[in-house]
Amino acid sequence: MLEKNDWRILNQQEYLMNAKLKKMQYTKPSEKWDHDHCAFCWDKFSDNGEDL
Repeated sequence: MLEKNDWRILNQQEYLMNAKLKKMQYTKPSEKWDHDHCAFCWDKFSDNGEDL
């Protein structure tokens, strides 16, 4: 259960509400950029097998 003042809640519900998500293979946008983070839980996306 999330706490009311959970640091991860930063009004994402405004742009994530009813969003359609699509599971895809991660592709880094450039050679200098090797990962991204989930907008809610801040878990890491990358092409490293240990990440999402």
